[in-house]
Amino acid sequence: GGVELYAMAGVGIAQVNINAEATIDYDISYSSGSVTLAVDTHETTLAYQLGAGISIPVSKGVKLDARYRYFATTDFNLNALVNVEDLSSHSALVGLRVDL
Repeated sequence: GGVELYAMAGVGIAQVNINAEATIDYDISYSSGSVTLAVDTHETTLAYQLGAGISIPVSKGVKLDARYRYFATTDFNLNALVNVEDLSSHSALVGLRVDL
């Protein structure tokens, strides 16, 4: 076979785990100190991905594979006050595919 172009798409469920802590120092005219804010939550939400790639033969049974993937979730709430609206990632991957 020769060079192959391909597209990919998928829909599924994503488990989003966020464990973060931030300390904010303050110094105002009548007081100074610090406040620590913490988030530790696990949410399940709908997710999808889209991508495209190219596969190029380099020898018998071995292909160089390069692809791009966009992954995103739908909106979800961390808690009653915080709504997450665009959790997404872009990935560029290069690898070798070996026929077994």
